[in-house]
Amino acid sequence: MSLWVPVVAAFGASLLTTLGALALEAQRQRAASRSAAAHRRRTAYIALIQSAHGTLTLGEVVRSVARAQSGLDNSLAIALRMRRPVDPFEIGWKLAAQLTPLLDAQAEVLSCGTPRASAAAKEVASRAGQSMRSPRLS
Repeated sequence: MSLWVPVVAAFGASLLTTLGALALEAQRQRAASRSAAAHRRRTAYIALIQSAHGTLTLGEVVRSVARAQSGLDNSLAIALRMRRPVDPFEIGWKLAAQLTPLLDAQAEVLSCGTPRASAAAKEVASRAGQSMRSPRLS
């Protein structure tokens, strides 16, 4: 029996162990990558929903305030300097500040979401933006 037989057997076993460990590590990294991608998508979806909710809420508040501050009694209070008039630029800046996180969240969903989620994000951002239009006093 040759002296090299146990050496070759040990080398083969070491090689198989190394290959197995590398395969297990690659599988673990793929699973971690999939988990990180799912977490990123989930975070983007949550941010989109939260910012859309904030945008819709602000739009409704602006409409309510516009209804409440219209009429003769409000005009009289402003004329008598009992109440300051609403600054349209201040409202515009608040609306723009509220739209920025919505558009950022939409961009994040577009970059990491599924095609269905991307289409839904476009629709949510579009509808939330439409709700921010100037209020109609009806």
